[in-house]
Amino acid sequence: MTEPMTKEAAAKYLYDNVHVPVFFNRLNDLGVAPSNAAEAQTMLKMAAQLDYLQQKESEKTQAAGQSLLQKAASHLDQILNQVAPNLNNPLPAMIAATVKQASDNPEIVAACLALQG
Repeated sequence: MTEPMTKEAAAKYLYDNVHVPVFFNRLNDLGVAPSNAAEAQTMLKMAAQLDYLQQKESEKTQAAGQSLLQKAASHLDQILNQVAPNLNNPLPAMIAATVKQASDNPEIVAACLALQG
């Protein structure tokens, strides 16, 4: 049996082996692929920046209007509808497949358990 992971090691493992592959696989499904390592880093940075802004936005209370994430999602939906109007949403099936794959991987399970504790 392997030793329990530290929270830092668990977070790095999940980032490298779950989050990044899922992120780039989803982008690839949408026809977006980095052409080099610099573009990949830029895409990851943009995703992190959007996540940061969404967290900051959710900390504020807004009586009316859309949140930053809702505005970004709406804008992306508009662009996707222009580029690929008949695109089916494969996300639910992708999530189910990812959960199944993750639950079969003992290292991912160990990393998730380490982060819970």
